[in-house]
Amino acid sequence: MQISYKLTKLDYLIYQLYIYETNPKERKKRFFWRSLSVGICLFAIFYISYTSSPTNGFILFLVFILMLCFYPFYVKSSVKKQFKKYIQKYFINSINKEITASYKDNEICVSIQKNNSFNKFSAKDIKKIVKFGDMFYIFVGENTAIIVPNDSPNNLAFTTHIAKALNLGISIENNDKLIRKYL
Repeated sequence: MQISYKLTKLDYLIYQLYIYETNPKERKKRFFWRSLSVGICLFAIFYISYTSSPTNGFILFLVFILMLCFYPFYVKSSVKKQFKKYIQKYFINSINKEITASYKDNEICVSIQKNNSFNKFSAKDIKKIVKFGDMFYIFVGENTAIIVPNDSPNNLAFTTHIAKALNLGISIENNDKLIRKYL
């Protein structure tokens, strides 16, 4: 079974954001840095209010509240910018190029036209298949996936064929929260 499709920058961006949001290591790292920054700011506020005047501590507290209000917007823009640079650097050769994926003899072969790159993945390497929005992610490693759009019946048949052949279920995850948060 063989399919052909094209992926855009937005498809790669949504995939990178999905990996970023679902990776438990990234979640722990974000929680640690948020907690540490809040703790340092609160310590600075109490230290300044006790060593100098309480007015300086109150002014620093107001600045801290403003920082907390604008922090989500800062994170959103910095993460989006970071992943756009990452996509520009690593996926520039596969954006808007014809991608051909085929499944036979317990192997998935993915080739990108005009780039002459060709990847083979064994069926043993496939960990899970996730339907996320309009895309299927066939994970062949921890954070490596084959992205297949769900825009034609052939693509849907391709992913369900792989899922049935490997006795995997297709987990469906909601992307409304992620798209509203970052895009």
